[in-house]
Amino acid sequence: MSTETDKAHYPFLPEARKYVEEKIREIDELRDESYAQILRRAEDRLKQAIEKGYVSSDGQPDSIEIASFPLAVYLATIIGDDWLKRRFALAETKRASDFLVEEEDQNKIIRIASRTFGWNIQSSQTGVEETLGTLRIDFRNYIKNAMRIRDLKWKLTNRFLNDGLVEVTRRETIRLLEEEIQSRILSLMRDKVPREPDFLGSAVKEIGDLIRRRKGDETPWELPRVIVPNALPPCIRNIYDAFQSGRHISHIGRFALTSFLVNLGVSHDDILLLFKTTSDFDERKTRYQVEHIAGVKGSRTRYTPPKCTTLRTHGLCVSPDELCRNINHPLSYYERKLRQASQKDRRTWKKPRRT
Repeated sequence: MSTETDKAHYPFLPEARKYVEEKIREIDELRDESYAQILRRAEDRLKQAIEKGYVSSDGQPDSIEIASFPLAVYLATIIGDDWLKRRFALAETKRASDFLVEEEDQNKIIRIASRTFGWNIQSSQTGVEETLGTLRIDFRNYIKNAMRIRDLKWKLTNRFLNDGLVEVTRRETIRLLEEEIQSRILSLMRDKVPREPDFLGSAVKEIGDLIRRRKGDETPWELPRVIVPNALPPCIRNIYDAFQSGRHISHIGRFALTSFLVNLGVSHDDILLLFKTTSDFDERKTRYQVEHIAGVKGSRTRYTPPKCTTLRTHGLCVSPDELCRNINHPLSYYERKLRQASQKDRRTWKKPRRT
């Protein structure tokens, strides 16, 4: 049985939704001044997500925390900005994850995984802590969520599997739950809102303005003129298209695209503009990472993109063409394509800087 605090910490739980439905029958009830605090907190959740990428608790009463979450979801759905939806889902996921890490009762984690997300999960009998597995998860639940995490340690072949159950640590379980939570929150914002209550107009406008300021120039990011688009290898084009459509990009995918652009002479500021469209954008961290890859910070070594074999290992080699069979590096593909390009295209080309 979930407590009121549980519902406040994990407002995506079915019990939390039922609680809100009992408290607020109609959205128009929020016109009442007694619900003003809920509306303010809902706005605050979205603003924190936009500005900080994290939603704090701020010492709010549990009842306010529970009721403000679905209202924040409602506001985000009204606004309809995909970047906001992803940013909000990620921020709320981080908040829930921190609460899960602090849980003293491991059975609570098991209950959330099984009752909310339908996992087949059980405690391991080994009794060990973080080094080995403390929990066992059905391999289908494991694969569903681990496949979104681009790290070799999460591959099923690198895990201990027994009787269809994968051994994982408590923290690994929470990491897998993050994928479920984020997907669940995003799913709550899929449906279109039939109407926008007039009393929410000012909140919608204020949050919309904040999004525009946060994202900056709304003109879609385009490949700099220094690049010949038709010469891009399929793997790099796919990663770039994923950025443009707002899809999740793995760490190595981001590294591959950044190092590719750096070696083609694209400015750091142009690369930052591309990353600015991602829901987890942090300008200070991103700038440092770009400059580190470019050899301006850190080791002072400019990195080149991973080889084709590495990209295949991480599932980033997609739709390879005939030329891909004869090369082993994305930059080699680009250079080969350039030699086949028209004279007009060549005038826009700046020779890649190789290390």
